[in-house]
Amino acid sequence: MAKAKVAGGFQLSGKLGNTLVFVPYGDEVIVRSAPEKRKRDSWSPKQQEHRMRFRALSFFYKAYRESVVKPIWNLSATVKYTGYNLFVQANMPAFGRYGALTDPDLLHFSTGPVPLPQELRVERSADDPAVVRISWSTDQLSRQAQTNDCLMGIYYSRDGSQPFEIGATRGQGEALLPLKEWQITRQFHIHLFFRRDDRSAYSPDRCFLV
Repeated sequence: MAKAKVAGGFQLSGKLGNTLVFVPYGDEVIVRSAPEKRKRDSWSPKQQEHRMRFRALSFFYKAYRESVVKPIWNLSATVKYTGYNLFVQANMPAFGRYGALTDPDLLHFSTGPVPLPQELRVERSADDPAVVRISWSTDQLSRQAQTNDCLMGIYYSRDGSQPFEIGATRGQGEALLPLKEWQITRQFHIHLFFRRDDRSAYSPDRCFLV
């Protein structure tokens, strides 16, 4: 639909038919060809794969926007890259053809300048099958790696999940994680990372299959 404006001078704007678009620009009106709507049947297999992969990434982002992207990834945003850009770029390798999640190990829920400790390990307790023991080296404490950094964890969920405090600080060197009933008899992925005590910075995360 095109509109004609008479007051103050004749001016035409909008779309005429399926071929022309009128765009006001100062005292002039620019005429453009209307963009053609592309039929889905005309997309190549590669284009279809790309669209489905991006759709899956968008769904993944929306599921973790409030719990992960805003409080964690936005802290690492730059003039060039937003938290959204960084989050999607980091997680793209985890999604394969047609948007399928191909490798949970490649997912990332945290990023930032806080360093992960060396020799971070996760193993099931030999004494109690309902407990996982997490341990790490405390040799390289520094201004960036503080003793009161909080150990955090998160389980991947298709609909989104919240990061949670495991109840240990970097200076302790170890933590015990009670398992949920279904985790006792099954393997599962957990992503671990550290958070500054005042929530001002985070570390990258690391995924473990337990």
